[in-house]
Amino acid sequence: MPEAALNLMLPGNPRYQPKSLQGIFGYDHLVGSMIEVEIQHLLALAAIDVIPDRLVACQEPKIRGDLCAITTTMVDERERRTKHDVRALVELIRERLAPELAPFVHLGLTSYDVIDTGRVMQYRTAYSTVIRPLCLRLIGAWANLVEREADTPQIGRTHGQHAIPITVGFWLGTVLDRFMNAFGELHRAYCHLTGKITGAVGASNVITLLGWDDAARAIGVASYEELLLGRLDVQPATSSTQICPPEAIANFLFHCVQLSLVIEQLATDCRHLMRTEIGEVMEEFAVGQVGSSTMAHKRNPATFENEDGFATIQRGLFGMVLETMVSEHQRDLTGSVVMRNWPVIVVNLVYQLERLLGQPTSTSRPFIERIVVNRERCLRNLEMQSAVYTAEPFYVLLQLYGYEGDAHDLVNHTLVPGVAGTELSIVDLAASMAAEEPDSMLGRAWSAIPGEKLAALRDPVHYCGKSVQVARDVVERARQFVNDF
Repeated sequence: MPEAALNLMLPGNPRYQPKSLQGIFGYDHLVGSMIEVEIQHLLALAAIDVIPDRLVACQEPKIRGDLCAITTTMVDERERRTKHDVRALVELIRERLAPELAPFVHLGLTSYDVIDTGRVMQYRTAYSTVIRPLCLRLIGAWANLVEREADTPQIGRTHGQHAIPITVGFWLGTVLDRFMNAFGELHRAYCHLTGKITGAVGASNVITLLGWDDAARAIGVASYEELLLGRLDVQPATSSTQICPPEAIANFLFHCVQLSLVIEQLATDCRHLMRTEIGEVMEEFAVGQVGSSTMAHKRNPATFENEDGFATIQRGLFGMVLETMVSEHQRDLTGSVVMRNWPVIVVNLVYQLERLLGQPTSTSRPFIERIVVNRERCLRNLEMQSAVYTAEPFYVLLQLYGYEGDAHDLVNHTLVPGVAGTELSIVDLAASMAAEEPDSMLGRAWSAIPGEKLAALRDPVHYCGKSVQVARDVVERARQFVNDF
């Protein structure tokens, strides 16, 4: 069937449809991985001489052509009669095979050998062909932004308040580091995704009865399950019931959500820094873009707001995954309808990743690299409380160089209130007080503090700790990270 005639709607909101996933999770392609399980089952049976090899080998091109044309919509139509989706699929497959081969379709399997294994194949394909390359591209582009702003001074913020100086690169780098860690965990979860070919309750009853494990061992494979799953490039679960143990796929989806939440961290920070009164960051405004339907002066953080919104959805969606972690006895149907919605988690993550990358062309950079940092605003905001942001290092210096009382109390209750409404800094006020009473606790401690340390407190650029180095270390680590993959 021509691609244009297929229903390629992805799970989730029709507004957010990454085309990169349509070949995997597009509605009419949803049965594709299940069909592949059934095809490889026939080939595996031929490999252990249950089916004459000639019946499969001579028809394999026809099998692929005819069977891959089966769509989910076709299965739905047949299911109206069978009232069972996998049985409907089996009938459609059998109708497209030679009569002598048709009876072997699905022989010895149960529905969730096909559904769970097929589902794992879809997630593995989505990761390897879409999520992984997007993440690596994003890490590389993000690292370029961190490098660009590694030494741009910025006021650090805690509890929504000005704290002490950092750099823009430090802020961006710490979030990038979290993204790399989360992606690494997703990769490990991907490596541990498992399928199953163990029959109706997971004990391989039919497979054992028919001696298929013995036949597999005769050709050098430990079991029939390993033979079939090996052809599908899927690892078997160490044990299973009628369904796969849920932890592996739940772990994979959790780390997809975790990536979404790290993206939310970046988006939340950027949204706040785009506030009119802060103005340290700005989204690039595309030609023809508008910020409001009525207020023509506005430039809204549209991309960052959407990224935040997707993270909110992801949290709720993962609750669905948790609801399927328990099945009655060897299985029940309560989780089946819920599991059909799980791909939305992957769809949302991919949409987030693609938005951060944008549509770079030969003449433009990825969206994340086009984030504008207003250095003048960064310096203006840094200087807003330059009189007092050295409270932390100054009290530490006083304490270490002989102040005999509580230096924190002195700074908190004397120096900080003392500079309010003046143009003095707390260091200036302390110098004045020390000069007036050189034999006081403050005077003696002041005279003991090395001059170069006091000088560093008068220039925010010189009091940003390891911010620049941390940013550059993250950039180096990010580039090595991408190379290692």
